[in-house]
Amino acid sequence: MKDGMTIGDAAKASGVNAKLIRYYESIGLIPEAGRTASGYRLYGAADVNVLRFVKRARTLGQGNRFRLTGRLVGSVFRDNPGRGLRVFVGP
Repeated sequence: MKDGMTIGDAAKASGVNAKLIRYYESIGLIPEAGRTASGYRLYGAADVNVLRFVKRARTLGQGNRFRLTGRLVGSVFRDNPGRGLRVFVGP
């Protein structure tokens, strides 16, 4: 088995339930997780950070015209590694 967290561990660490993690993956909001030889999803610390970001951004965007896309999430985490992020959600 590779190093990493199972979907249950990632769900606990991020505060996003496992069913929602699978859904985010299916719509391309988060990248596909690595897999063990037996097919279990594996997540790392970076994946948990993305999930936390998505959860917080969705909370901020409730009732606003804020829409997360896989492209936005990817650009924040792949194109700007290690940089802080501020999200502004206007009226």
